[in-house]
Amino acid sequence: MRAKTAVLFFLVLILLFTPGAALELRNGGQVTIDTPINDDVIATGGMVTVNAPVESLIVAGGQIIINAPVTGDVIAAGGSVMVNAPVGGKVVVAGGEVQLNADAKNAVLAGGTIAIGRNATVSRDVLASGNTMVNDGTVKGTLTVNAENFVNNGNAGKVVYTRPDNNRVFGVSFFDIALTIGFLVLGLVLIALFPGPYSAAEAEVRRSPVKDFFIGWGTIVGSAIILVIIAVTMIGIPVALMGLLPFIGLLMAASLIASSALGSVVLGSLKMHANPYLLFTAGFILFTILTLIPVLGIIVRIIAVGVGSGAIVVVFLTRFQGLRGTWGSAV
Repeated sequence: MRAKTAVLFFLVLILLFTPGAALELRNGGQVTIDTPINDDVIATGGMVTVNAPVESLIVAGGQIIINAPVTGDVIAAGGSVMVNAPVGGKVVVAGGEVQLNADAKNAVLAGGTIAIGRNATVSRDVLASGNTMVNDGTVKGTLTVNAENFVNNGNAGKVVYTRPDNNRVFGVSFFDIALTIGFLVLGLVLIALFPGPYSAAEAEVRRSPVKDFFIGWGTIVGSAIILVIIAVTMIGIPVALMGLLPFIGLLMAASLIASSALGSVVLGSLKMHANPYLLFTAGFILFTILTLIPVLGIIVRIIAVGVGSGAIVVVFLTRFQGLRGTWGSAV
């Protein structure tokens, strides 16, 4: 438990700041940024290429290539992620193949193959977890590595190397680390893509958590029973599989909504005013730490899934009824 908390505490320090309220949103099959953007950028796509400077970058995609400087932080999740230009803040990346070929302040790198190029200098610390890790660069602080294969041709102020024990890093599996970073990116992307519904659901959680809890679990149990009944017949299996997708989406989004509400409550109690991204990040980190506590973690997950699902259902029904009213008046 102490080791897990230490890893997450490190992530708290790495993820201390997130983008401001203003931002530039890009998405599509292929996303290319060729002109400078004096703003925070959130991008999603099959292939995302950054060829012009941006303020900060949150990105998810199949292949991600960063060829221009980023003033602030980079948070990325993808099949292949290459950082080829300087990053003024932190680099947090999860991917199948991860390459850091330029300067950064701190770095958390999780992937199958991780490489720090010889032109890269990390002014503080690096935490790397994967199957193979190669360091040809310079880490002025501590280089902490957990990998099956580790080649250190570069320099570091201090090196801490451990081999995987059942594919676990300090008691936390690589999959856990990658999944946590992925969900963090997903939450930030959802806020950018659906700011209105997301904010409405988060506000609903804070307004009526008990009601939302029962609505949420009622919806989950009821939907599961209906899907099983539909799947009993062969002709119903395709229909059940189609219904399974929004069901899984509901469960995934529920915890993210609950994390934002938690962040809003905690920072609000401290009299701190923050944008939705910081509220979500703070709540997400606290939620992740709570889920690591035995017994309490299970209870926290049950509550989060219930209230988050319930809030989503309430917001959906409210907006659907409003839309029906609009159609009715038009007719």
